[in-house]
Amino acid sequence: MFEVQKDVPIPKGVGRKPKYPLGTMNVGESFFVPDVTVYKLSCTAAYYKPKKFACRTKTENGTKGVRVWRLE
Repeated sequence: MFEVQKDVPIPKGVGRKPKYPLGTMNVGESFFVPDVTVYKLSCTAAYYKPKKFACRTKTENGTKGVRVWRLE
């Protein structure tokens, strides 16, 4: 049996820092991620709604990857 308790604080440091800067981007900013798929980044960006992002496959400096732009 498990005892349910209220008002137990969550310890600091629980959770992890975001891998990509999607939450801190302003409209018009972008970043490039090497060796990743558009599908992975577009799924990640979907968590930041109502902000809107565009993800496109690009090759930059000879490395294939995805560039993500903040639209709205």
